[in-house]
Amino acid sequence: MWPLPWLTRIGPLTAGHAKIPLNSGTKVGRGKCYLVLEKNMEASIRKVAELIRSRRLSPVELTKHCLERIEKLNPALNAFITVAAESALAAARAAESEIQQGKWRGPLHGIPIALKDMIDTADLITTAGSALLQHRVPVADAEVVRRL
Repeated sequence: MWPLPWLTRIGPLTAGHAKIPLNSGTKVGRGKCYLVLEKNMEASIRKVAELIRSRRLSPVELTKHCLERIEKLNPALNAFITVAAESALAAARAAESEIQQGKWRGPLHGIPIALKDMIDTADLITTAGSALLQHRVPVADAEVVRRL
């Protein structure tokens, strides 16, 4: 299982933690329930995928949270060269719609991913970390991207 940083447990909101709201019908204690996100903790993709499959966690909310974390941390970490926020949100909305219609495609369905900058992604700058390739935009996805 690949770890997904910061996703740790389901529980009521506690001070100082980020949160992703869980869909209605999920209750822990009183009030609205959240997937509680704690720094330096991990949850497996399997656990998060089951929350998405059971419609207790929205792929859109998860993707928004990941994008917020990237926006907050990337200036210091410089881990992302290109962030395709709009296409990530569009893919999350499509996944959510499919899942709500009972069209589950497997454990990565609705899970946001990041790809190493050396893997070709159609219509997105792919530089392999090189200044020589800073304007390179592949016309096709790499096989690994197509298979995802």
